[in-house]
Amino acid sequence: MYFITDWTKRVDFDAMRQQRQARLRRVMERHNLDGILAFEPSSARYIDGIRPLWGPNYNFKEAAFFSRHTGRVYSWVHMDDAPHRLANAYWVDKQYARPFPGVLDPPNLEPKIQSFKEGLDEAGFTSGRLGIDYFKLPMLNAFRKLLADVEIVDGDTCMKEARAVKNAQEIELMRQASDITCVGFETAINAVQPGMRECEVLAEVMKTFYKYGMEIPQCNLI
Repeated sequence: MYFITDWTKRVDFDAMRQQRQARLRRVMERHNLDGILAFEPSSARYIDGIRPLWGPNYNFKEAAFFSRHTGRVYSWVHMDDAPHRLANAYWVDKQYARPFPGVLDPPNLEPKIQSFKEGLDEAGFTSGRLGIDYFKLPMLNAFRKLLADVEIVDGDTCMKEARAVKNAQEIELMRQASDITCVGFETAINAVQPGMRECEVLAEVMKTFYKYGMEIPQCNLI
């Protein structure tokens, strides 16, 4: 439980977000990227700090853009989550955010990619080298058609390099996640009884995880 105290130093999430963007800017400079557009959920969150909608299978659900020169962030938030996220993510400039346009598959792909062009235009990015971390070939073709003055290159290598080095806030969160995982394992061991189903053991573990502020395990299996 999170107790309000003046004698315990908590994780500074504002500092973490600022340090992430500062590191990303340095790595982008080494890769000669003017902007980066991230679709992979963890990379998008690295840029804009918005919790993604975790699903049982990966698909394009959210995205975030970062400009190396201006520091401007633009977010495309999962359409189901957008009202809640944009109402509560106080650090997000709502002028530079919009709902994600939907499934990025043909047919009718270009109107959806148009949403990203409009967002990049609003963020002041109309030319230069844009790294994209993850895409399907029809998406890439549509981006190249609509962003005629933009050179689209690999952005995944840059994102992974930036995320590989952790700041102090991230390290503290990793320590806390490890501690809570140990408590989860102890919960599972203590919960096991003859005749129990695995899902019943998992239920006890998930209760422990959520009690201590965890979001989601890597997989809901034992």
